[in-house]
Amino acid sequence: MAGLAPGTYNGQVTVTALNVNPPSVTIPVSLAVQAVPQPQLTLGQNHFAYGLTQGSAAVQAQLLVSNPGGGVLSFTTAVTGCSCVSVSTASGQASAGAPAAVGFTVNPAGLPPSTYNSQIVISASDGETVTVPVTTAVNSLSQSIVLTQTGCCLERWPRAGRRRPSRSALSM
Repeated sequence: MAGLAPGTYNGQVTVTALNVNPPSVTIPVSLAVQAVPQPQLTLGQNHFAYGLTQGSAAVQAQLLVSNPGGGVLSFTTAVTGCSCVSVSTASGQASAGAPAAVGFTVNPAGLPPSTYNSQIVISASDGETVTVPVTTAVNSLSQSIVLTQTGCCLERWPRAGRRRPSRSALSM
């Protein structure tokens, strides 16, 4: 009911028919109009953390912006802190059942090994502002595990007729 203020509206409906007694019946009707809930900013995640190797490829990710309230929630985005984080979605809108994705990139190119802190700032049209921390740890070397072993032997169970287990060499 567009244009009606929240509240309860009362009225009546009269049904009239031919060749019946009584010729009309009046039915009371009540209509309750509720206020539309205000938009509400909700985020899918409240922190991001990345461990990247110096010179590695950029990582792309998304932050989901939802509105479990009513109406349409418009918002803008910004990044503060390290320039290694950038957003590809400058603004958007979210409504109930239709969240918006904010794309962002974390790029360690040209950064020396260290830990960098950035923030994705979401500013909603209702004045609410939410900050999502993004922590990026840049490591100097590729990490790998190297296993070495020398002088290793495997013992097999004795075959029928043998008294001692046999030994076999294993190399990796």
